[in-house]
Amino acid sequence: MPIRFLASAAVLGLLAACSSGKPQRVVTVTVPPSSSPRAPSTGSSTAGAGTTTPGPSTSPGRPLTKLSGTCDTLLPDTSIDAVIGGPPLAGVDAFIVGKPEPTIGRLAYLNCRYGVTGSGATAKAKIEIGVSLYSSPEKAASRIATTVDDYTAHGASGRPTTVDGQTATILTGGVGTDYEDPLLVVASGQRTVAVNIDPSAESGAKATDDAASLATLALKGTGG
Repeated sequence: MPIRFLASAAVLGLLAACSSGKPQRVVTVTVPPSSSPRAPSTGSSTAGAGTTTPGPSTSPGRPLTKLSGTCDTLLPDTSIDAVIGGPPLAGVDAFIVGKPEPTIGRLAYLNCRYGVTGSGATAKAKIEIGVSLYSSPEKAASRIATTVDDYTAHGASGRPTTVDGQTATILTGGVGTDYEDPLLVVASGQRTVAVNIDPSAESGAKATDDAASLATLALKGTGG
């Protein structure tokens, strides 16, 4: 099933590697960007924008039960800008905080969107990072397999890469509005990460390298 979903009338979200369906209940929050020339973050999110990044939500060796923040605290746009280089992305930041979905074993979900331009159904992000936390590593790995199968069924080709020591897959060449943009997916323990960089922002080898770096950033920022 498509990796994208209509989260509200205003926001298209990336299903973080990779739910079996649409999150049934979501909270959509748009925060002002924090890096120049974009406006400083004002704390308009419910998660406390501008605070320092919290550490992992559990002690080492113990299962994760929650993500320790949201996009503006775990993956602030300053960290995204540092990875991709160049001038800060034009547009605004937006994120979706998904509620737990026990039927698929998902405990938490974040969709982090940077450089969003346009409005309504035409809103488009330059970079999307989706993070899901599942009840077990097996659940997480199964979601990656489901997404890879879905993309290949829509004409995409997958090639392996490495993200923070984990085997990841880059999916390219899919057919259809939900599949045409490259997507990197990786599982690490209970978490999955999906990264999409819009071709208008980056393409080729740099986009591939930056997607892997952003996935690494997401894994480290969300618990390991």
